[in-house]
Amino acid sequence: MLGRITIDTVRPATPSADFPAKAVVGERIPVSADIFRDGHDLLAARVRWRRAGKSRWHEAPLTPLINDRWEGALTATDTGRHEFVIEAWRDRFATWRHDVEIKAAAGDDLELELEEGARILESLAPGVPARDRGRVVEAVAGLRRTACTLQVRLNAGLDDQVASLVAGVPDADVTSTPARRLWVDRLRGGYGAWYELFPRSEGGFAGAAKR
Repeated sequence: MLGRITIDTVRPATPSADFPAKAVVGERIPVSADIFRDGHDLLAARVRWRRAGKSRWHEAPLTPLINDRWEGALTATDTGRHEFVIEAWRDRFATWRHDVEIKAAAGDDLELELEEGARILESLAPGVPARDRGRVVEAVAGLRRTACTLQVRLNAGLDDQVASLVAGVPDADVTSTPARRLWVDRLRGGYGAWYELFPRSEGGFAGAAKR
């Protein structure tokens, strides 16, 4: 489907979906996926995870690398069955910033673009934590402040702090993978295993077999 976001080659994973990927509690677990769509719009993505049966999700951003590969990490703080999903969406605000900078450099009329940026920020503001939401609301007002110069209005919308505040807020067109299983073992599970048994310490192979 034209414009549909594709998320493929998700890691961590096992060769068979019958078995979960494994990790150790407290370790940084790399997460990656191929994420792309048709068109020139910029994308944003994140990983969300939780212990199986729990309602609270944790989340962390994914960063684009090369050739549509995105990468991030998650950290599980307790052992047992977990699940994680990859989510991606069209980043309307990042796309708007990119396009408006090009048009400003070309000397185009930006009145419509300034209003578009204000509306995008208005729609994203509810997803920003309450303590930071005022900064986004200020940017919306700045974009619409016709008494100011064009540069002042642009600065309000292109502010890096504002961009960072709304970067993790997904738009309505979120694409999500099915939940992937992850088994988190205790710390010793990273180096202790049943086959690490020394027959000599059990009286030879016969003693080890009996044990």
